[in-house]
Amino acid sequence: MGPLFAASKTCANMMNYLMCFFCSPDQHIWYKQRARVCSDFCTDLYDECKDAEFKGEKIGSNYENGSMFCEAQDFSVADSGCFKFDPKVFDGAVQHLNYFLPFVTSLIMIVSVLII
Repeated sequence: MGPLFAASKTCANMMNYLMCFFCSPDQHIWYKQRARVCSDFCTDLYDECKDAEFKGEKIGSNYENGSMFCEAQDFSVADSGCFKFDPKVFDGAVQHLNYFLPFVTSLIMIVSVLII
């Protein structure tokens, strides 16, 4: 899957997460010859990304539903024992950024004083 245009942030996050399936420590659960992606993940992904453009065409005009979209990306669609979307992965990055931002700001100020 190449780059998407006019994709929402949630769509981009979900697509990035889907492309990371091969890094999951849970592969033994859902990888059987092909990666099995949960049908509800495919549905949510399609609903979020159907207005995004790929190769000049909207995803929603090329695929009727989420299962068709996932299968076209060479995933198997299943209801159990499958790769699921975890939205908390992206929430955590923002929380860590907010936690470390004051530290980074202070560090930048110290470095700038030392350079001057």
